[in-house]
Amino acid sequence: PQQAMEHLNHAIRDSLRCSDVYTRYSISQYIILLPTVTMEKGEMVMKRILNNFRRLYSRKDLIVDYKLQPVLPSGTLSCRPW
Repeated sequence: PQQAMEHLNHAIRDSLRCSDVYTRYSISQYIILLPTVTMEKGEMVMKRILNNFRRLYSRKDLIVDYKLQPVLPSGTLSCRPW
C-alpha cells in the first residue's frame, strides 16, 4: 500500500496546475484544492489523476475512491462566541 500511495502522490502532482494545492491527509487520503474549477472540470481532473495513477500502478489490488465537494469562501462559516 505504501508504494501505491507514492504512485498516487506522483499521479496527483503530475496532473495538477501550479495553482492547485494538495497534501496527504492521512495514511490513505489526500486532499486536493482546485481553485476556480467547476464540478465538471473537477471530474475531468480526477479522471486524469486516476488515468495517470493506473499507468504508474498497474496492480488491481487497490481501489481509488474520491468525492468532489465545493469549498465555501471564507467568512461564510458561523463561529460560536466563547
